Amino acid sequence: MLGFLPRHAWAGPAPGGKRLEAKQLLASDPLLTLRAIERISVPVVGLSGEAPANLNALALILGKPAIDRISAAPSPAVRSVEALFRLWLHSLAAAVAGRRLAEWTGIADPQEAYMAALLHDLPAWSALCSAATGTLPPGILHWTRNWRMPESVQYSWQACTFGLDGEPPEDPTTRCVMAAEAIAILAGYPHPHSEGIEGGLLDDIPDEVTRRLLETCDRELETQLSRIHLPLPALRCPPTEDRLRALEDRDRIPPPPPFEEGIVRCLDLGASDRIRPVLTTLLAASCLYLDYDRSFFIQWIGKSRRLLIRSTFDRTAIRADRRIFVPSDHEAEFLGRVVGAGQPMVLERDPSKPHALLDHFGSKACLVVPLSGGSIFHGFLILDQEYSQRSPRPEDILRAQALAGVCAQAWTSVLLRRNENRSKRQAQTDPLTGLFNRRAAISLLEREIKRSERNRKPMAVLMLDLDHFKDMNDTYGHLAGDRILKKVGAILRSSLRGGDIPCRIGGEEFLVLQPETTVDESSLVATRIFTAVEQAGQAMQMPITISIGVTDLRPEDTIDTLLARADNALYASKELGRNRFSVDAD
Repeated sequence: MLGFLPRHAWAGPAPGGKRLEAKQLLASDPLLTLRAIERISVPVVGLSGEAPANLNALALILGKPAIDRISAAPSPAVRSVEALFRLWLHSLAAAVAGRRLAEWTGIADPQEAYMAALLHDLPAWSALCSAATGTLPPGILHWTRNWRMPESVQYSWQACTFGLDGEPPEDPTTRCVMAAEAIAILAGYPHPHSEGIEGGLLDDIPDEVTRRLLETCDRELETQLSRIHLPLPALRCPPTEDRLRALEDRDRIPPPPPFEEGIVRCLDLGASDRIRPVLTTLLAASCLYLDYDRSFFIQWIGKSRRLLIRSTFDRTAIRADRRIFVPSDHEAEFLGRVVGAGQPMVLERDPSKPHALLDHFGSKACLVVPLSGGSIFHGFLILDQEYSQRSPRPEDILRAQALAGVCAQAWTSVLLRRNENRSKRQAQTDPLTGLFNRRAAISLLEREIKRSERNRKPMAVLMLDLDHFKDMNDTYGHLAGDRILKKVGAILRSSLRGGDIPCRIGGEEFLVLQPETTVDESSLVATRIFTAVEQAGQAMQMPITISIGVTDLRPEDTIDTLLARADNALYASKELGRNRFSVDAD
């Protein structure tokens, strides 16, 4: 009884303080199951395929945290407590009878029969629960048209509500449900509006099966209720309104942690170097510390009228689908006012205006929080409490603004550091080949010389120069020359080890630093490089070759002496005919 009586306990907390499983909650409460179906029906979920036709599948899709929030929704106004309890017991009795009938006869899937029988009285629930509370939308047609209602459930409630004109139902699950409803009535669990049954519903059921169903109905129902710690004898005497209000909570959701704790945790995001952790923390913290059910982060797409759902947190394993949508004109204007004011505002449904954004999320009202850090606007944080059926509270506005402000500043810091690092990389990188440029090469060479001397490790240096590159530029053009340089840069990256450092230090001149490498080891690398360059030239049908000079670091070497020796070795390769390497070593 958690969907329509979510806060009322009949037998105290579960043994050992354990919370009920999601499928146990759904199996005991038709309205909770309906609201779970409603939650998976909104466009943002975008589930594909058939709607889940049994409670296990529905519980698996939503998950326990989401169902806990749904079950915490305020109780709707009830026109008759006694009629409501009679209808609830009738639905449960029909569900357990339908499941057992399906098991014993094999005419339908037992789990599908249970769910269809549990929900077979949809119009009666709508009549008993006031639509003014917002717990249920008015009218059964709204449910069947807009919700992902399983076909077996739709057939069953239509048959049970409107009758069959004497014709047996074609759908096996519907036949099972109608027979189960008759069993429930005969077993002493009548419908609150009618105690009679339609004739012929049990004609196809063997007499022995009917007798066993009637004998076991009480026991089956008591077993089902025991799973949610409710005693059947007490429920046979419906409570009064006063007693309902006096009962203690059983499945109350724990209060949220202190809001100050959330601010402190978000402040730690200032050291992050990525945006994703900032965004993920913001969405989770909004639900955890502000006690909201769902949070979404959305952004405008360029200069278009479309919005992108970039990230979500809704306590379920459902991944947001249909991530791009177009808000209504009214909503687009509202979002503009939020940005202009720079503070959160509540977007409420206006019956006279279209609401594409609210419809997409399946929300009646939501808190829209602008995310701005410095002069940079990042997007909107959307918060709602559709699971627990509550409206945004005025006191949440300042707290949501504070939480979003801390995360927005962290986001802006990440962007500034990223831009700074990008500028540094661009200042040190050759734009054509992507290798380090001459300025970076000299700085890295100085660092590696000091490290090598400090650790007393060898170091080798390769000086490389493309052969006859000016002639190739004149013959094939400068665009071809650029392609050659890019290819050589790619060959250097693929031919070197992880710790080696390739650089382009001139037009067609390259430098490779090889820490902790001897001349002999470097000679093998040099052979691999000039051979790969020659093969690449053959593939490009151009006479591309490269000459290489190899040397090693020696005591008392400076940057100038080391490079001069490498350059002399390179000159020797040129003098010896090019397309080779030469070594200057002790």
